[in-house]
Amino acid sequence: MATWSALPKSILIVVMKKLINLSDKIRFSSVCSSWRSVALQERFQLLRCAPPGFIIPGSPNNSCKARCFLPFTKIKLCNDGDTLVHNNLPLLSLPDKSQCCGSYQGWLVMVNPNLDMAMVDLVSGVRFRLPGVTTLPPVPQALALSKTHVFYSISSVNKAFISSSPTCSVPSKCFFFVIYTRHHALAYCKLGDTTWSPLKSTDSVGKPFNGFTDAIYHKGQLYALHETEKIFTCELTAPSPEMTEFLASPHRFINKQCSKEVCYLVESGGELLLVYRRKDNTRTRIGYRTRMFEVYRLDFSLKKWIPVVSLGEYALFLGRSQSFSLSELKVGGIKRNHIYFMDDCIHADHYYKKDTGYDMGEFNLESSTIDFYPTSFRLPYQPGFWVTPALQSSLTLGYKSFDLYLSRNFDSS
Repeated sequence: MATWSALPKSILIVVMKKLINLSDKIRFSSVCSSWRSVALQERFQLLRCAPPGFIIPGSPNNSCKARCFLPFTKIKLCNDGDTLVHNNLPLLSLPDKSQCCGSYQGWLVMVNPNLDMAMVDLVSGVRFRLPGVTTLPPVPQALALSKTHVFYSISSVNKAFISSSPTCSVPSKCFFFVIYTRHHALAYCKLGDTTWSPLKSTDSVGKPFNGFTDAIYHKGQLYALHETEKIFTCELTAPSPEMTEFLASPHRFINKQCSKEVCYLVESGGELLLVYRRKDNTRTRIGYRTRMFEVYRLDFSLKKWIPVVSLGEYALFLGRSQSFSLSELKVGGIKRNHIYFMDDCIHADHYYKKDTGYDMGEFNLESSTIDFYPTSFRLPYQPGFWVTPALQSSLTLGYKSFDLYLSRNFDSS
């Protein structure tokens, strides 16, 4: 009598391509060694339909059991007015009482109360140690205030960035960047380093400055966005890397009724994009809301910002974590030429006396219209952040590891 493991490869491929849910895809590869072998051979097709989701931080004590994962396909299934933590969402198994300060292709950058830092694979649980927060270079402005030394905390790292997946890169070419302290200084390290190195930036008279708000590693070069909206760049292979001014912000009309703008750097289709997110600041029932997006691409030959009227097959995902783009042709469930955005206001409780998470939705670049998510009315504590679970490393895990992970994180039952 034939067994499941003896099914022909052609039939298994047909079955696998019919699967839609992420949990079903991973379960398929954990049935037996022959099924997993087929999944590995067809992993690009398997990965193609895996949509992103976002992680909802827990209570202020950062208990690991309080973190939830909301698959992208379920966002609009939550009723308006619901509280997400009451929707019986799957819980994540992440380092206890740690805080996430960045994400990239399924990797999370975590900081624990001891100020240790590590990268954690969302699916497999694989970890890479990073230099601790206390090894960050002292910020001159902070030293000028304290006179002696700088005090760091679990919240000192504002945002973390990753150049490439550590499992797919040569260690010496896998870079990590952080924007840290209220002065928004910039530092970097390579995989395996034990301390963070400074990225020096000085003005025309040699005075050091900081104030960086976003960064991206694009085609072998670091680009950082300054609070003045100027772009700075750096060659990390230089003996003493230093940020140099590269390009000013684009000339544009600013709507004076929008009192706040947030800017993002994101790569899409091989292009470097600068995205402006315009918000109002009126004290309405909501308190603050995104009203418009403007997108520019950098023409390196002309060294000029060009307005973007269409993203083509791509969609952008913006928020507190590292911004990214996905192709509608490669990922199921997303819409081309759309911008999916998270609430990135981390002080909503202070400024607006409300829970954060009111400002999430999707922007249609063609029609300039916004569809706000119903879940955005009741997201407690800190804002969530986008993640793209990377299945490639997960497909090599054993059967028990799959079941354990699925039962914790992606079980849709």
